[in-house]
Amino acid sequence: MRNKLGVGICIDNENIPLWVLKVIEKIANSESSEIILFIKKNGDSSIPCFVKYSLGYRFHEKLDQFLFKNKFDYNRIVALTDSLNAVQRIVIDSDGRSQTEKENSDVSYSKILKYNLDIILNFSSCQSKEFTTKFAKYGICSFGLGDRNTFRGFSNGYWETVKKMPEIGVTINIKVDPEESDCTIYRSWLANYSNSLNINRDRLYDLISVILLRILNGLYVEGSDYIHKLKAKYENPVELFQYKYHKAPSTLEALFNLLTIILRLFYNRFFSKRNWNWFLLYRINNRKTDIFPANLNKFESLKPKKDRFWADPFVISRDNKYYLFIEELIFKTNKGHISVIELDERGKLLRNDIIIEKPYHMSYPFVFEWNDTYYLVPETGNNKTIGLYKCTNFPRKWSFVMNLMENVPAKDSTLFYYHDKWWLFTAINEMSNSPNHDELFLFYSSELLTTKWISHPCNPIISDIKTAR
Repeated sequence: MRNKLGVGICIDNENIPLWVLKVIEKIANSESSEIILFIKKNGDSSIPCFVKYSLGYRFHEKLDQFLFKNKFDYNRIVALTDSLNAVQRIVIDSDGRSQTEKENSDVSYSKILKYNLDIILNFSSCQSKEFTTKFAKYGICSFGLGDRNTFRGFSNGYWETVKKMPEIGVTINIKVDPEESDCTIYRSWLANYSNSLNINRDRLYDLISVILLRILNGLYVEGSDYIHKLKAKYENPVELFQYKYHKAPSTLEALFNLLTIILRLFYNRFFSKRNWNWFLLYRINNRKTDIFPANLNKFESLKPKKDRFWADPFVISRDNKYYLFIEELIFKTNKGHISVIELDERGKLLRNDIIIEKPYHMSYPFVFEWNDTYYLVPETGNNKTIGLYKCTNFPRKWSFVMNLMENVPAKDSTLFYYHDKWWLFTAINEMSNSPNHDELFLFYSSELLTTKWISHPCNPIISDIKTAR
C-alpha cells in the first residue's frame, strides 16, 4: 500500500477561520494524505485592519456581514479541534530562526526538514519568499483571491463585486525552488454574486478548498509529474490585465460603492420582474455553402405559450421533416421535461409532444444515432444520474436503457465517439455552497453501454464558469 502524502500546514496561530479548519479536517480524514506538522508564525505578523483599510471600507464590510450573516460562515474564527492535538507544532520566526513552543529556544530549520514533508499548504500571513529553505518535496502551496493575470492590485474580491464583473477567480501558486519565484498551477473562476462581498468570499474559499484537495490527490497518484503538468498549463499565460492598478478604496469611494450596491438590491427587490423567456430561432437552409448563416434577421422564431419556455434544441432531419428535441419547462412547477417539436420541410409547426417526463427536472436532450438507432441522454442532475434512453418508435417513443453514471450531479452531458472510444463530456459542481459553479469533466470508455467510465487525468479539463458549459 502506498504511503500517504505527508502534509505540513502553515498557520498564524491555533485560532483559524472555519473554512481552513474544514480543509484541515478533510485532509486528516483523507485516504491519500495526512497532516504531519503544523508550522506557526512566531507572534502576530498581521497588520491591524484599522491601519490597512479606510473607515468607509470597514463600514461596508460590517454592514455586508450584518445583512448577509445567515448566508456565510467562512470567516468565523474557531480553534483547532482536539483530534489535531497529536500533530506536532513548530514555530518559525520571520528572521529565519525556529523555536519549539515547549522549549521556547532557537532550533535550526533542520527541525522541520526531519519530518520529510511532501508539501506545505500555507494558510498563514507568511509570504512564500520568507521560506528560504526547501522544506517540502513538492514545495509550498499558497493561494489568492482574484486572478492577478487579469485584475491588478487590491484583490480580495472587493472590486470584482462592486464593479459587477461577470466572474471572479482564484489562483493557486506553488514555490518549488527557494531561489525561484512562485509558479501558478491552478486558476478557476465562478459566477460573481454582485450584491455581497462575503457571499463571494465564502464561495471563493469553498472553491479553494476543492482545488487544494484535488491537488493533494493528484500528487498522491502522479507525484512530481502532476505538478509539472499543472505548471505547463500556465507557463505562457496571455496577460489581459486591465491597465488600471486597483488600490484599496478610500472612505469616499467605499461609501459610494456601498450606496450603489444598496440601490441595486432595492431595485431588484421591489421593481425587477422576470421579463424574459427562452424561445427558439430556426432557418430552413438548403444551401450547402451557407452552413451556419450569422445573420439572425433571417431566422424564424418558435415561441411557446406564456406559461413555459423552450430551450436546449437538438435537431434531427428525417423524411423531409425536422424534429427539434427540447427542454420544455412549465413555470408553475419549475420543472422541465423532454419534448419534441415537429416541423415540415418549410418550417411550419406541425405538433409538439412530451416524450420523456420524470418526477425530477430534465433538460438538454442530447440526441445521437449509433448502429442505426437513436439514443438520447437528457440532463438529470437533480436525480444525480446520467441516463441513456433508446428510441423504439421515432420520434415519440423512448425507453430507458441504463444509467451511465450514478451519484453524480452532472449537467449537459455530451457523448462523442472518436478513435474507437466513447468520450463523455459533462459539467459537474463539486462545491457545497455555490449552486451554479460547474466545471467540465471528461470521461472515456471503449463501450457505450457501461458504467465503467474512466476519468481523464486532467479533470476537470475546464474550470471556468465562462466556458465549462
